[in-house]
Amino acid sequence: MPKAWTYYLQVNQRGRPLANQKLREAISLAINRQELTSKVLADGSMPASSFVSPGTAVDPTSGQDFSKETSFSTAPKIHKARSLLAAGKKEAGISGDLKLSIVGDDQDVTKNVAQYLQGQLAAKLPGVKVSIANIPDKAQQARRSEGKFDLAQWYWLADFGDPINYLGILTTNNTMNPGKFSDATYDSLIERAKTADNQTDFWNYLRQAEKRLMNQNGIIPLYYVRESHLVNPKLSGVEYHVAGFPDYTRATIGK
Repeated sequence: MPKAWTYYLQVNQRGRPLANQKLREAISLAINRQELTSKVLADGSMPASSFVSPGTAVDPTSGQDFSKETSFSTAPKIHKARSLLAAGKKEAGISGDLKLSIVGDDQDVTKNVAQYLQGQLAAKLPGVKVSIANIPDKAQQARRSEGKFDLAQWYWLADFGDPINYLGILTTNNTMNPGKFSDATYDSLIERAKTADNQTDFWNYLRQAEKRLMNQNGIIPLYYVRESHLVNPKLSGVEYHVAGFPDYTRATIGK
């Protein structure tokens, strides 16, 4: 079942190398999301081309799925990534290898994704050295809150069907933003959306905010998670929702 659920990389911008936007973009452009979902995950997950997941909400001012109308291309751009890597290292004053750490929990799927990213970045971006630490959940949450990471494996599962449920967590100083992405333009767009007095402005500001977030590479979306259910064929009447839980109040089991 499709869910309002995006798996992404939090990017530490607190005095770490990836505070440089060009380096963040280089990392994003080097990742083959199609290969990640089809060969590593192979569970129905889809490459992420925005932060907000497909099916979360339809933009009533355009009639389009919000995620699709704000999506970027997920095709790897290795030549551009290498060019950005060189320029970013120069701006950041890095003369040797770019050393990065990825932290995540110790579940098998998290480990597999981390290992894939480690291999991809080493192969596609010469001079990038990635260490991975897949540790128990409590420990990895502590490392993220303390800022002891460059990239952190995380996800957002929306509990109501509105893009603001995603985009609102990445404003400056939000507790769900341990990478400390901070952009005055983005903050302003979110605030304007929250205080908009009409639908046209609300959705316009949210579209701009999503695109600004992706343009600045405040996070790096990886894939949209799919939720698996083992269903008795005699079961009927269950209502599945992209955001929130399935509704079993009208469910029945036939003979």
